[in-house]
Amino acid sequence: MHVAAHLPGNLPGAEFRRVALAVAGLGLHSVWVGDHVVVPASIAEPSGYPYAIGEPPPADGLFPQTSFLEAVCTAAFLAALGTGPRVGLGPLFLPPRDPALLVAQLATVERLLGTPLITAVDLGWLRGEFAALGVDFEHRERRFGEAVRLLRENLATELWVTGNDEASLDRCARMGDGWHALGLPPPEFRARNERLTRRLADLGRDPAAVPRTVACRLRLSRPEHEESTMRQLRAYAAAGCDLVVVLAAVGSDVDAGLGRLRRVARLAALVRARCGEPARSQPVGSR
Repeated sequence: MHVAAHLPGNLPGAEFRRVALAVAGLGLHSVWVGDHVVVPASIAEPSGYPYAIGEPPPADGLFPQTSFLEAVCTAAFLAALGTGPRVGLGPLFLPPRDPALLVAQLATVERLLGTPLITAVDLGWLRGEFAALGVDFEHRERRFGEAVRLLRENLATELWVTGNDEASLDRCARMGDGWHALGLPPPEFRARNERLTRRLADLGRDPAAVPRTVACRLRLSRPEHEESTMRQLRAYAAAGCDLVVVLAAVGSDVDAGLGRLRRVARLAALVRARCGEPARSQPVGSR
């Protein structure tokens, strides 16, 4: 099983560059950034946050006091560093974005760098973001399908489908190169992974060709947390997870945040040694 890092998009530019350069040298599978084009002044329906199981939306990245780095530009910056790890972009909310412009942006990255991104696409959930961008929230399913078609016709970028609910699993089975869960603990991940496997088989697709991944937080604020974190990572591997994308809580103390990421990298090497390579017909992010 592989481990990657998801970098916070709310750091000042100089600190983000420092973290990105440090992470690039840690030997992780990939480095990821997330997406919000517009963040409304308040989230009117916090219960609509679809990712964390039994938890409210995280307060460290979804509110206007936080200035987001734009996801596609940031992914291009990370890819341009040319220091080793693949670059993941996601969750990337397709329906609020202009699909033709997005194709042009991602095609430009591929053309200049010669390396496609891993792109985990999402239906979107934040109504205020849709409203601010003048996009009808109720039509997001249709816009999602149209955007996926355009991306497939014009790019080599892998399209993993993000989401934890039944509709997301169906979407992944029909049109995804991989599944990217968010916040699911290992038991929940295993159950939904098994349902996805059945859906893929029903559609005549090879389940072994579809990577299964999760983005989650790990408790690593102190070295004594490492044993429980190792158990969590091994539980994900046993549940059929090919890649754990660790949501890097760097915070205001960048040095402490980098220390946590170094512990993640060391634990990742131990997990790889104990769990071996993912049991898929092709490596994660190999296209």
